[in-house]
Amino acid sequence: MVNNEYQKSNFDLILIGASTGGSEALTAILSSLPASFKCPIIIIQHMPENFMSNFVKQLNRDCSLEFFRANNGDALKSGRVLVAPGNQSLEVVSLGGALAVSYKDCSSDKGFCPSVDTLFQSVSRLMNLKVLGLVLTGIGNDGMLGVKELKKKGAEIWAQEEENCAAFGMPKAAIETGIVDRILSLDDMRFELGRI
Repeated sequence: MVNNEYQKSNFDLILIGASTGGSEALTAILSSLPASFKCPIIIIQHMPENFMSNFVKQLNRDCSLEFFRANNGDALKSGRVLVAPGNQSLEVVSLGGALAVSYKDCSSDKGFCPSVDTLFQSVSRLMNLKVLGLVLTGIGNDGMLGVKELKKKGAEIWAQEEENCAAFGMPKAAIETGIVDRILSLDDMRFELGRI
């Protein structure tokens, strides 16, 4: 049973996974967030590496937040959005008490590169954090295993509703786990993110 009744939460970290149609969906939900938004965000967007630079430039043009192609060892910082490179998965690790991203080779990621599951599962191993995981439009089931692990550690999970999706595979797979907290349109997701 999905609970669409909003409960105010403060999150330490927001994780977003997307694939087909994700560039438009990400712009739609993040463009209204102010530069002062305090929560670090990590994005996994299935996209070839040679498109990644232009994708990050587009997000910086259309949004107030600062977007960066993630480099190995980049620290998580308030108001900073790290976007996985197209040829590496990302894990979140603790380095000297601070959180940072670490590259992980995609060879074991079941064909998804970068992998939503890899990111989500790595964060589930650090769960003294309040985490919000978002699964957006995309083909396939990347993220399904990751949301299960995040949920075991108390994370909140949102999925994009079918009507808005260019491809419903990823949100559908997450929803079918039975553990998604909210199924939202892009407009509702944007509104709720603005209330965090």
